[in-house]
Amino acid sequence: MPSKLLFINSSLTGGGSERAMGHVASALAARGHDVTMCLVREKPQTYAVDSRVKVIQHRQNSATKVGKAVRRLRQLRREIHEGDFDYVISYMWDLNVTALIAAWRLNARVVVSERAYVHAATRSRLSRYLERLTYRSAHRVVFQTSQAQALSAGRWGDSSCVIPNIVEAADRPPLAFGQRESRIVSAGRLVPQKNFALLIRAFARVHTARPDWTLEIYGSGPQKTHLERLVSELGVTPAVELPGFVDDLSSKVARAGMFVLSSDFEGMPNVLAEAMALGLPVVSTDCPVGGPAALIEHNVNGLLVPVGDELALADAMLAMADADESVASMAQRAVDVTVRYSPDTVAKLWERTVLTHGQ
Repeated sequence: MPSKLLFINSSLTGGGSERAMGHVASALAARGHDVTMCLVREKPQTYAVDSRVKVIQHRQNSATKVGKAVRRLRQLRREIHEGDFDYVISYMWDLNVTALIAAWRLNARVVVSERAYVHAATRSRLSRYLERLTYRSAHRVVFQTSQAQALSAGRWGDSSCVIPNIVEAADRPPLAFGQRESRIVSAGRLVPQKNFALLIRAFARVHTARPDWTLEIYGSGPQKTHLERLVSELGVTPAVELPGFVDDLSSKVARAGMFVLSSDFEGMPNVLAEAMALGLPVVSTDCPVGGPAALIEHNVNGLLVPVGDELALADAMLAMADADESVASMAQRAVDVTVRYSPDTVAKLWERTVLTHGQ
């Protein structure tokens, strides 16, 4: 039975959770559900959604944070009430809390999704208190991996469930395996969580043994100056580039020799999944909350290394740089993630697990 759904999102640009929600909203709209997406921050739209998804853009005129928060709550409550939605679905803790407060005592069932590491130090005491206070009223608390769910064991009881991200087929066919350039690529916000400093140090070791290889890290963020300084200190400036954020990442990395994720923690990283969809050889830290391990079977479709282990990361990159038959085989098998986590497969899981009011 089709449902009337309201997705609450920050924007349609820049972030992994925004991209992931766009995929789910589009997949459910394609399956006949009545889908609206509300964007609460005014930013240019760089991610596309299915034309059947109705998009509402909030305007924020208040000068203060408190004023914006109050206005947002009022707008969302009015939209939830007037829209008569069956479900309200939000991602990220701050919007989760906002959605639950806005929908208080209204008929819509609120579904909240945790996107990363619930014990991350970036969460304040206030945020944790608000989560405990509001999440108990959620219809479902959705986690991306079983490991993430286990970290909150017992907290949300029967309301918690696991639904992975959608991995869409690449917008370009994978290259013939073996026709690769001597480039290591990575992407993400230049923030401590991504631990690009580890990647740069590991690459410096690789570069000593393979001086023809280069490293490109796509993304913007507050650590750019720090990372540029580290590149200079390690003497690998000619071989390392930090080009900033790009909209067409797949076209930039499609011919690379490998993609590397060096994060300390992640949810289910879109950039890693999309690299695999392109048929790239991939190396990743086996970081909490288990997203990389859900995508990569070690030595089958990629390589996993311990978090923070510079030597292990360098060794894995060197192994991938030796483009033998086993590496080509891993790259070919990496593309299978687009079948395991296809839009239709994941949308059906949402229907069976969450959208059950008509069943």
